Amino acid sequence: MSSQIYKYRKSYKIHKIIVVIASTMSLICQGEPNPNIQYYGYDWLDSDNVEQNYASITATGANNTNLNIVHSISSLNSTACLNDQCAVNISAGEENYHGRLDICFSARNNRECQSKNSWKNIWHIVEDIKSATNRPKAIYFLDEPSADPALQDNGVYVKWQYASYVCTLRQALSAYELSDIPIFTILIYRKTVPAVINEIRHQMAQPSCIGVKSTPDWVGIDNYYWRYDSSRDDSTTIHETYRRYFSDNSSLKWVIVPPSTQEPSLNPPVINDQDLHDRIQVYWNYLNNYPQDPIIAIMNFRFDKNILDPSTIDNFPKSRAILKFMGNMLTP
Repeated sequence: MSSQIYKYRKSYKIHKIIVVIASTMSLICQGEPNPNIQYYGYDWLDSDNVEQNYASITATGANNTNLNIVHSISSLNSTACLNDQCAVNISAGEENYHGRLDICFSARNNRECQSKNSWKNIWHIVEDIKSATNRPKAIYFLDEPSADPALQDNGVYVKWQYASYVCTLRQALSAYELSDIPIFTILIYRKTVPAVINEIRHQMAQPSCIGVKSTPDWVGIDNYYWRYDSSRDDSTTIHETYRRYFSDNSSLKWVIVPPSTQEPSLNPPVINDQDLHDRIQVYWNYLNNYPQDPIIAIMNFRFDKNILDPSTIDNFPKSRAILKFMGNMLTP
């Protein structure tokens, strides 16, 4: 290796270190974040090898994650989920692969979902959770219910369908002595349906749901276009959106969902490190600017090897720095 190449590479590495330090220091100077936060983690930790992905987080710095999302009992039983470190996702209408937990595999609408014994399947899934080696910290139940075809007929959401499934899930959890496990969902900002918002906030009539709540414990919103840069700061918009949708139910806790490079529907897509950093930074600003908001968890969208794997250390240094800082600052 020539001395010029060596000097260039050394200079390049020093530059990367300076970028990370500068990003971290700028965060520290902003003060203490929202004190209500208890959990931090990544969705789809089991996108491939769950234990290797968990090790990757540790390999790139301290790993204080305590709410990583997995999608099967085998993943929940892994060492990545020891000591209640994972939440488990239950879906509706997804394809049957890798042991994924789903109440009605491949159902194209609500009628098909129910014909596949969705109600009984909820009970079977809870039975499997009860028998699992590791206990989940929470249950991520039916992602984006307002946009889920398995909860729709003729392309229209069936009112009270999500609430009725939550009710059944709670009844099953109670029967298996798991009623203390919180339930949460994430709504998609551009496809919010008033009926679903109403069900998130309000209990079903008693004859329809007896003895348990039909509402989730936590709720979040997907919107990967919120950002912070020299021309805009959407932290106030985040605050106002959550309050508009959820403040009617004071018992609801909120989940925020920063993006990653793995969101294929972003238009425009993530173009570089600075772009992704700005889309994550706005959430940090929000946490600092509105410490009174009932944020209980940060669930980053998808475990992202482009950011967190040691082999990609040069790809997204600013984004990596802010994610690692947030996780280590917000959890014990």
